Amino acid sequence: PTHPRGLDMALAEYRECVAQHVTINESCGVHVHVDVCDLTFEELRGVLLLYSVLERTLYKYCGSSRENNNFCVPLGECGDRLSWFRGGISINNDLRYCGLNLAAVRKFGSLEFRMHPGCTSPPRIGAWAGICARIKEFGRMCTPESVYNMLYLDLDVFLLDAMGQHG
Repeated sequence: PTHPRGLDMALAEYRECVAQHVTINESCGVHVHVDVCDLTFEELRGVLLLYSVLERTLYKYCGSSRENNNFCVPLGECGDRLSWFRGGISINNDLRYCGLNLAAVRKFGSLEFRMHPGCTSPPRIGAWAGICARIKEFGRMCTPESVYNMLYLDLDVFLLDAMGQHG
């Protein structure tokens, strides 16, 4: 794990590793952990709300090979999403293999984004990590009302705000 400011250094180190002839296949994925220890419950709920609205778009960004992968099942297919927005979040290890691994919150204090395919391109990985970080930062301010208003006022502005320059 690294702070977003350390991402360039981590990607440079990664670039050196992949230069030593690394191959990937369809089962490989890029997993990005975003620290959520600094969030209140309400802020975490906002991030999950934003993610649930963006999930299909994120899978389209990542490519069709990840949509039917058993190791990054869309969270919308992993149980009762409405329970996230009620009084608490019930997390078990069954959620580990969802595109957004909520079990990592309890284990590592992070949300783990698992839906990006295997990749050896540091700029592509950096862009994906930027999207994941932006979802946390923008999502922490989201409420159901604010997301509803943004979605129905101007979808393009909403996507730019939610995913940042990388989207």
